[in-house]
Amino acid sequence: MSAFLSRKLLRLAAPGGKHARLMVLTYHRVLERPDPLLPSEPDIERFAAHMAILATHCSVLPLPEAARRLREGTLPPAAVCITFDDGYRNNLDVAVPALQRHGLPATVFVMQNAIEAGIMWNDLVIEAVRRAPATMDLSTVGLGNVALPPLAERAPYVSRVLEALKYRPLHERWSGALELYRRIAAAAPPRLMLDEGELHRLAEAGIDVGGHTVNHPILAKLPEDEARREIADGADWLARVVGRRPVSFAYPNGRPGRDFNTSHMRIACEAGFELAVSTEWSCAMRNSDPFALPRVSFCDSPASRLPWRITRSYMASYRRRG
Repeated sequence: MSAFLSRKLLRLAAPGGKHARLMVLTYHRVLERPDPLLPSEPDIERFAAHMAILATHCSVLPLPEAARRLREGTLPPAAVCITFDDGYRNNLDVAVPALQRHGLPATVFVMQNAIEAGIMWNDLVIEAVRRAPATMDLSTVGLGNVALPPLAERAPYVSRVLEALKYRPLHERWSGALELYRRIAAAAPPRLMLDEGELHRLAEAGIDVGGHTVNHPILAKLPEDEARREIADGADWLARVVGRRPVSFAYPNGRPGRDFNTSHMRIACEAGFELAVSTEWSCAMRNSDPFALPRVSFCDSPASRLPWRITRSYMASYRRRG
């Protein structure tokens, strides 16, 4: 199918106005080169091709503007927002230049602890598996001694360890990941996240910097007062670092009902946010709650299939929720 026909089909599937849908895309990292331990993360070649397609096929809007226009019923056809979770340094070094080449806006959701520590707990696990010898002791996460394959085949082991730790209490999750890394690596963990100066540069580049809590907890696992501190304190810290209060928020993990609930939606509103996004796979519609906007992810999609996957997701949202 030609680019003209695919663009026309996409805009027929996603008209503007009162019946419009808003597609919010999720990315995390944009890699300089492919990484076998991060098979779903795009490298710069794939990401740049995605951005070129979005620029020619879609109406890409800043997330705060898009959420407002969704409520007003004034979205243009094929409305899309681009978001990144967590605050990786490659968002600034690798992704932003590709965005700027096409004049595309984006939102980056960051959490305080990751910026201050320089690495997230899940990346400690990934880097431990990357550096591990042929045998790895995973008894601390209940998996025993594991014989590891070559690096190119280790991604499933990363997933198993992450799943074993993900829903543990915050301190236990971090300490378990750090212990695993320290038993394998002789060096300090690498810094993968933005620092405060780089975060300020990101905002100066026109990126909407949003909140993502202090420690990236599963909010539904916390008492309400702790969840409130995670959301509100993260917003206060971000306002100090960036120089303006964030209006966009992303729930950690983001599954409605399991990872967050209506009380956290209320807290986000009370903390001064104007919108919040989840990881529910769908497109938002005019009556969607602005504090539970769904998102989709096509990070693993070849550029040649991206217009079709976007079109199909718009059409599916009408069948499910229209």
